[in-house]
Amino acid sequence: MKMNYLELATDVVKKAINKGADESEVYLELGTEFQVRTRKGEIEILKQAQKRGLGLRVFVNNKLGFFYTSDFTPEIIDTQIEKTLLLAKHSTSDEFYGLPEKDLASQKKLSDLKIYDPQIETIDTKTKIELAKRAEESAFSESPNVKNSEGANFISEKTSVILVNSKSEPISYDSTFFHLSCEPVAEHGNEKRIGRFWDSKRFFADLDSPEDIGKKSAQRAERMLGAKKVRSQKVPAILENLISNRFLHALASAVNGDNVYKKSSFLASMLDKKIGFDLVTLIDDGTIPKRLGSKPFDDEGVLTRRKKIIDKGVLSCFLYDTYTAKKAKLASTGNASREYDEIPQIGTLNFYIENGKTPLEEMVKEIKSGLFVTDLMGFGINWITGDFSQMVEGIWIENGELTYPVDEVTLAGTLFDFLSKIEQVGNDLDFRSPLACPSLKIGELVIGGK
Repeated sequence: MKMNYLELATDVVKKAINKGADESEVYLELGTEFQVRTRKGEIEILKQAQKRGLGLRVFVNNKLGFFYTSDFTPEIIDTQIEKTLLLAKHSTSDEFYGLPEKDLASQKKLSDLKIYDPQIETIDTKTKIELAKRAEESAFSESPNVKNSEGANFISEKTSVILVNSKSEPISYDSTFFHLSCEPVAEHGNEKRIGRFWDSKRFFADLDSPEDIGKKSAQRAERMLGAKKVRSQKVPAILENLISNRFLHALASAVNGDNVYKKSSFLASMLDKKIGFDLVTLIDDGTIPKRLGSKPFDDEGVLTRRKKIIDKGVLSCFLYDTYTAKKAKLASTGNASREYDEIPQIGTLNFYIENGKTPLEEMVKEIKSGLFVTDLMGFGINWITGDFSQMVEGIWIENGELTYPVDEVTLAGTLFDFLSKIEQVGNDLDFRSPLACPSLKIGELVIGGK
């Protein structure tokens, strides 16, 4: 008999209340995952799995108890409810513990964000394998220098979320995810370069073609053959849109309300102050149809919405879940994030710098001598101090033209410098992940070379 998961979640919440919880909540996650990885026309990985899990939070006298399980046997769940309540009663009291107030998504009409593609039910395994193979074939046919490959991946996921708590009506949503990537290796003599290109979308039909992904990944590999070193200097730089969003990871941590409350962010004292160039507007928005970071409510049931984090260079807000918002005497921004086996933390939704007006070609033409950055390596960005030092590679710009590839270069500075020295924002914003950014022209960065 098919299990009624909404009924299960509702029953667990009621049992926890009946057994002594002041508040209780179930976050239930269901889904399927598929992955195929091909390399040189052969299948290396082929897996399909189902995922399901239930997480229960209970609050007793401002004390928290939590458990999670993928075993939905009634006896197991009943035993765990008892243990979770006992754990809560012996935990440390915290006045900020508790569920969101009744202003939840369940009290309002949920928007259809078009984040579920029913076509996921009809795409067969053969088609998925062929997509990965076609991407690799396209990469090999693009250039005779592409002689090897790290492989091509196709991934599809279907996820259902059910949220039930003791203060409101049950809410739920379904979502899908599709991903196709290719990593060919270009060779010349003893030199080898890996290129990567990918696409990720909510709807299968919106994915770039495998031929396009293979072609662009091969071009990215080949253009780095013959890379040279450059001397240490200060020059303008352009960060390509595909990699400029790496800096957004650090900014996401810097505007995380918990880090701000703990003074573990370089932006902790900068609210309502100018921290960047006038053209920089940073948005967090869970309401954009079809985007990978969109969902109707966050993982505590609070409606998602659009927030300007940086508004024309001015820091205008931080991100909060319910717990941290209570500590800061503010309201949740709808940014609670978790899996079923975790308690909520603060996360981002669609986190992006707004599109600008300047074409990439125009940015390049205006630089006499500088660097077009096409890849960053490592995790050298510190959101606590704002300092960064990143190994990068790219294409050297000379007299307004892309000339030769460059590697073994370090970019160093502070995120304050980075934000304040942005001179131009590209018109090439591209949502291939929930964190997205157009190409950015930085007036001056310190390059460490030979």
